[in-house]
Amino acid sequence: MSASDLDIMLLGKTGAGKSKTGNAILDRNAFSSVATMESVTIKSQKELTVLEDGRKLRVVDTPGVGDTRGTEKEGEKLFMNAINEAIVSNPAGYHALVIVLRFGSRFTQEDINTMQYLKKVFGDSFIKKYCIVVMSWGDQFKNSQEDGDITGTFMDWCRQQRGHFRTIFQEVQERVILFNNRGSPEEKAQQRKELVAMVDRLMLGGRRYTDAKFEKAKKEMAKLILEKKISEMAEEVQEETSLILYEKDRIKANPNIGEQMYAMKALMDRVRSLTDKIDQEKTQTIALVKLRSVVSEAQHQIEQEITALRLKRDLEEKRREDNAEAALRMKEMQIELERIKMEAKQGTDELNRIYQVVRDENNRSWATTIWDTVKSWFGY
Repeated sequence: MSASDLDIMLLGKTGAGKSKTGNAILDRNAFSSVATMESVTIKSQKELTVLEDGRKLRVVDTPGVGDTRGTEKEGEKLFMNAINEAIVSNPAGYHALVIVLRFGSRFTQEDINTMQYLKKVFGDSFIKKYCIVVMSWGDQFKNSQEDGDITGTFMDWCRQQRGHFRTIFQEVQERVILFNNRGSPEEKAQQRKELVAMVDRLMLGGRRYTDAKFEKAKKEMAKLILEKKISEMAEEVQEETSLILYEKDRIKANPNIGEQMYAMKALMDRVRSLTDKIDQEKTQTIALVKLRSVVSEAQHQIEQEITALRLKRDLEEKRREDNAEAALRMKEMQIELERIKMEAKQGTDELNRIYQVVRDENNRSWATTIWDTVKSWFGY
């Protein structure tokens, strides 16, 4: 490998035209390219060409950022594996990282997210120090010129732009080239010449994007990923905690203590699940500690509710036991009362009987006495 040889890496979102741009730079169809929103490139691919001055130009094509074939995490893993492979396979580093954007499409939030993601991967300063922007679909620029929609040169157009593109244009220090991948061989040769000249100017600073810089960026990215993960976890925990507390209040409105107990225990299982999720995170941050305290407070409230429900249940059971015992005592007293009443009635009946007997006997004795007196009067 000669010190004057050039190494560049193509970057961009899926559908931007990276592979076609790579073919235009190489002046041959080395990279697969079809019109699709799925990245044709699923791993890093390296090809080279020999420039007019005899130097070798190595071009590495990478998977598109935002590949739609799988989940976001799967796409990021695919991209990171490919970038890691490209960096490790070329320890001398890259003279330029070429970001391919599509001319004619608005600079959307997806484009902004792509640039932010690339900064996470390669470091915040990589655009300023190592990047060149290639605007593909240059034929659309020519069509707009012919239709009178655009006047002046491509660089005039770039300097007139506002918003996010202007930010990128300034950050990359106006290192922007228009590529017409459908142009004539002469036009492609001129585009390649401009690109090489721009890479040579970057070489004057003696900088290459190397494995050491990538490793540093990976550490920063890991930190950002962790922060994102914790942020997502915080949002999830807060939402779940809010739902748990809402459910707790709803359960309390149920008059059935047994059903309340069952539902509260189910809530406690959900709280423990949140606690386990936080505790399983290896890197404990201040944010996680705060989350843990929020969940602990929710757990404490539910434990208090369960304790209160147990007390209510025990009191109800005691009341039922007392009521049963009181009812039994009442029944015994009623039986005793009936017995007393019966005995009293029997006593009353006996008393009446004795009274009648005595009365009858007294009446007979009195009548006899009167008769004896009457008889004495008449001398009987």
